[in-house]
Amino acid sequence: MANDLPSIGDLNRRVILQRVAGGRNTIGERSDTFNEIAPVWAKREDTSGGESLDDGTVIALQVRRYFIRYRKAVYQDSANLIVVDDGVKWDVNYVGVHGRDVFIELKCSRRE
Repeated sequence: MANDLPSIGDLNRRVILQRVAGGRNTIGERSDTFNEIAPVWAKREDTSGGESLDDGTVIALQVRRYFIRYRKAVYQDSANLIVVDDGVKWDVNYVGVHGRDVFIELKCSRRE
């Protein structure tokens, strides 16, 4: 895994980290709000993609991973994270640390 770590120059994508906060609107409907944590530089790797059939509709699943510089607050509270890349929201499914607190790996997915 050590060979997969990026160098600082590989962090060439500007993405935004957000946290999803669920709530209800005035008539009781579920209403999610997206709170921005920080814009960060990241390395993006497309890892896989595929399609499945669910009740007659085709669902595409895309999986990516992002490497960002280590941020203690992101690693310690990684629940409900979203990565916004070019206006597209990616759900963060896994958060891991690489190096001695040098990089954070964010494994993300998106369904269409």
